[in-house]
Amino acid sequence: MAISSPVPVLGQLSSLADETRARILLLLDGSELSVSEICQVVQLPQSTVSRHLRILSREGWLTARSEGPSRHYRVSPSLEASARSLWDAVRGELSRSPAAEADRARAKSVLDARAERSRTFFSSEARRWDTLREELFGAEVDLRLLPALLLPGDVVGDLGCGTGRLTRLLAPFACQVVAVDRSTE
Repeated sequence: MAISSPVPVLGQLSSLADETRARILLLLDGSELSVSEICQVVQLPQSTVSRHLRILSREGWLTARSEGPSRHYRVSPSLEASARSLWDAVRGELSRSPAAEADRARAKSVLDARAERSRTFFSSEARRWDTLREELFGAEVDLRLLPALLLPGDVVGDLGCGTGRLTRLLAPFACQVVAVDRSTE
């Protein structure tokens, strides 16, 4: 709970007074992680991590978005100037701690595993991606929106182009379409 104070920075101090909350903020400063990923990194149970996330969110330190059954958190991009200054001071000290070093190593492992799961998924689904994409998002989601935004001289980058379906749809409306995908499949 925030301390009611006429000086906002004093209320913000209570949010950062707990080492676990400060470690979580350090993790989420530049990365977006799900609750389960945060639990893996800080090695605490979900109930404890969720309690700290609730406090940090309520105090304006974090923003969250839902993706299926998961919630993903990151440091709020619109922190007030006093909160940003306070966080900069705390981050400078905390980032040199042994706990922060261990958290960074575990976070790298968690993010590497996430990237590998993504690569594996898209490689395994490459042959049926157009069908799966249509099932998930509908047949015409891209057909109606993108061509209307293009000017005849535009060069378009289709990053993560998959099978090239969108590339083929955009080609008649753009000067050039450059398609790139990590998966060779």
